Amino acid sequence: MVIGNGESNKMKIDKFTIFACYKPEEQDLLNKYISPDVECSSFKGVPMKLYGQFMKMLPKKKRRIRFRGKSKGHYTRPRDFVHKGYADTFAIYYD
Repeated sequence: MVIGNGESNKMKIDKFTIFACYKPEEQDLLNKYISPDVECSSFKGVPMKLYGQFMKMLPKKKRRIRFRGKSKGHYTRPRDFVHKGYADTFAIYYD
């Protein structure tokens, strides 16, 4: 659990919690995309081709997904987010 300077208690899945349940190759995959401690996200920069695999591996409770990407061709992304179908990567947050 990440605890700030009295601000709010936000859950961040720690490496032991994540890695205790997975095979070594799954651990390596998760470790490749784990966010630095200064980030609010638990995982970031995960390519969309791994979306299904990550959704199956990680706990669903209190999980939020944020899609990331740039405008493409006929799609001009809104300023605050990217639709899933046009995303290049995604980040996973736990509240």
